[in-house]
Amino acid sequence: MTPFYAAHRVKPLLPFDIMEATFLTAKFSKQLSTASLLAICACMLQKHDEDLAKIHDYVLATCYASTWEFERKNINCIVDYDFKTRKLVLVLNKKIEPNIG
Repeated sequence: MTPFYAAHRVKPLLPFDIMEATFLTAKFSKQLSTASLLAICACMLQKHDEDLAKIHDYVLATCYASTWEFERKNINCIVDYDFKTRKLVLVLNKKIEPNIG
């Protein structure tokens, strides 16, 4: 499971592995010498553990915030029945319309 799928529950359109952090480099717009280009490529291939840790913490905090917000909005609909292990549970998978009138 990728971090993107864990956060959004959809597959990314472009294949991207956040653990391979090859995108973290300084911007450059002028022609570079071979040594400078090799140095930039070496930086691109490094793992930036601090940046990945920040991204991980941000994604985790966002997931928790989303969960808490869902629980807050649906507090009147969420019921914890506390079913015991090995008990048979029958589920009605149908939307029940409110009785107005």
